[in-house]
Amino acid sequence: MRRPTRLRAAGSVRAAFPAAVPGAGTTRSTGSTATTAAGTGSTATAAADPPPLIPPGGGVRGPRRATMRAGCPYPCRYGQHALPPSDERPTMEIVVLSCRTLLVVVLAVAAMSKIRDAESYAAFTGSVRELTELPARPARTVAAIVVAAEAGAVVLLLAPSPSHRAGFALAGGLFGAFTVAIAASLRRGVRGRCRCFGASESRLGPVHLVRNALLITVAGTGALGASDSLPGAPGGLALAVGTGLVLGVVVTVLDDIGAGLRDAVRIGTEK
Repeated sequence: MRRPTRLRAAGSVRAAFPAAVPGAGTTRSTGSTATTAAGTGSTATAAADPPPLIPPGGGVRGPRRATMRAGCPYPCRYGQHALPPSDERPTMEIVVLSCRTLLVVVLAVAAMSKIRDAESYAAFTGSVRELTELPARPARTVAAIVVAAEAGAVVLLLAPSPSHRAGFALAGGLFGAFTVAIAASLRRGVRGRCRCFGASESRLGPVHLVRNALLITVAGTGALGASDSLPGAPGGLALAVGTGLVLGVVVTVLDDIGAGLRDAVRIGTEK
């Protein structure tokens, strides 16, 4: 198959393919008239902006080939046809809404599980004191700040733009602080109980660092791609919310899933 010759000058393309390019017999000029490239001696008004230059066939095969010869609404260069850019905004809107839903579920469950009763809040305050090695009064202050920040992040994430951008930032900062505190505790050899989502007998470990790192990634993705609009199609809206709900529930029960797997392994080894 013979490939179209690459021509460097626009005038050469017009001369080589006069039938393929509309207006091939005219050239641009700053004056009122211009001599035609065909050399007929007649005059014609110069075009303000010539159409895209496409050799015969335009590098496109199939039913579109004939129509491509007459001109193309997309940028072309010497027969290399560029397809129109794909619209990636609907996909990004689905991803951002999924991130928002996931974080709302995780943070709402975390805040509610800590303040549902006095016993739960006292247990969380004790875990903060154990994790940070702070005295009783500063530990209570830190516990109150954590609960307020989690509730505030939920409110911001549910609010329209630009408030939900601040919600993503606050959520990412919270998970970052949790990660630093857990890592410092593990380095000291202290593996306190995880009270992130209420009463739990599981001990802090590397799995919680991985979980927090994933949540930080979710918050960062949402903050970078946050927009003022929601997915327009009902299917996209349902997909985003459903995905966020499922993943959020999985994150909140991750400790219970891990405990169940450990019990199953222990029972299996005992048999």
